[in-house]
Amino acid sequence: MTSTDRPETATLPQLEDLWCDTFERPPTPEQQAQLQALYAATLDANSRVNLTRIVEPTEFWEKHVWDSLSGLHFLDRCVANALDLGLAQRSDWDADKPVQAIDVGTGGGFPGLPIAIARPNWSVTLLDSTQKKIRVVQESIAAIGLKNCSTLVGRAEQLSRQPQHAERYDLATVRAVGSIQACLEFALPFLIDDGIAVLYRGRWSNEDTATLKKLLKRMEGRLLAIEAFETPISQAVRHCVFVQV
Repeated sequence: MTSTDRPETATLPQLEDLWCDTFERPPTPEQQAQLQALYAATLDANSRVNLTRIVEPTEFWEKHVWDSLSGLHFLDRCVANALDLGLAQRSDWDADKPVQAIDVGTGGGFPGLPIAIARPNWSVTLLDSTQKKIRVVQESIAAIGLKNCSTLVGRAEQLSRQPQHAERYDLATVRAVGSIQACLEFALPFLIDDGIAVLYRGRWSNEDTATLKKLLKRMEGRLLAIEAFETPISQAVRHCVFVQV
């Protein structure tokens, strides 16, 4: 089914039980309205720009919204449990503290826009090399009414060398962008000391771990964790890889 086949009144499911089972807490009513606005904006843009084949409400919730927020859940647990992963001294990872985040290769705004909705006190920069995708993201930001987002157009490897962006961000997210090496090369130069990169991946193998460790040795990064999980409805296998510089 294409985006133009969807009725304008289509709404995202609330699925409060799944939110609580997987992330402990559901969105607030305001955040739920913002997620609905993101869904509507994405459907509208999808009729003009090829962003995603995932347009059915429940599938969109799981594969775009829930998946985007899966990377934050690990950081939440680190703070809550004071896990010894180099984060114990980083009280700014608390949801109520400001964090400078950048979403590299954001595409239609994922995971950056759901993260911005979930963390209204964070500052989230959405970066993509394609102008038309950034225009869509800007339209979505306006439709949602987000005040904590900014956008960048350009190649990550060039922007990360500019003084205003190099080693500036606490958190960098990379989802569905090339190889492991490409993800690291795009994300790590943006990070401050002790900053964290979250690589959103599908399946993950022992060979991937070996490759990652070799790359990190050369790049002077540290592997914090590889989190494996299943999406709550389709039980698709996903991984989030957490790296610290």
